[in-house]
Formats: sequence, structure tokens, C-alpha cells
Amino acid sequence: MNLLLDALADALRSHRFSYSSEDELQRGIGEVLARDRFHFEREFRLTEKDRPDFMVWAGENRARPSVAVEVKIGGTLPQVTRQLHRYAQHEKVDAMLLVTSRFRLSGLPERINDKALRVFNLGAGGLL
Repeated sequence: MNLLLDALADALRSHRFSYSSEDELQRGIGEVLARDRFHFEREFRLTEKDRPDFMVWAGENRARPSVAVEVKIGGTLPQVTRQLHRYAQHEKVDAMLLVTSRFRLSGLPERINDKALRVFNLGAGGLL
């Protein structure tokens, strides 16, 4: 699992993102994931309410492990924590990666529901 999280962080670190909205940032991240040949789907539907911005798999045919990637340039720590907690309840999610420009969202635990959570801060240029 850590290998996939590290590979995602390396891919994100290799790109300088220019964005004025969360949607623009998501498009940029999608381009990086495609460029680096990750197997992913945007807006992956776990349930009607739970749709991570990206679901990334270790291999073709949605091979496990999988990482739910959530992108946030706004929102409060409690809001984001609740959202990630919902994702962590799903069997299809093995780990989570929060991509954010907000340092205040860096105070999340390293595990939720026994699933790894990493925060990639765009301003700091890496995993926190």
C-alpha cells in the first residue's frame, strides 16, 4: 500500500499545478495520473453520496490495493474528516490520499478505520 501512496506522491510532486478552482486542480491531477499511466477513475461512485475525486488502483482491472484520492482547497478539518471517514468504511477503499493546498487540513490522523491516510500538501510539495 505504501508503494502506491509513494508513487502517487512522487507523480504529484513532479508537476507544478496552476489552478484557481478545485475543478481545475482535479483536471491537472487527472492529467498527471494519465501521463504516469496510473489506473484510475474520476468521481468513482462508492455510493450515491460517497464519490472520491479519484480512485486509483495498483494494476489493470482494478487490482487491489486501491487509493481513494480526495482533492480539497476549501472546507474545514471536521468536514473533511467526516468525508474521509465515510470513504474509509467502504471495502473497495484500501487507503486514502488527501491532496490539499490548506495547511490546516494537515492535522488528520495517519489511519482512519484502520486504513492508511496520507496528506499531500501542494504548498509544502509533498506528504505531511
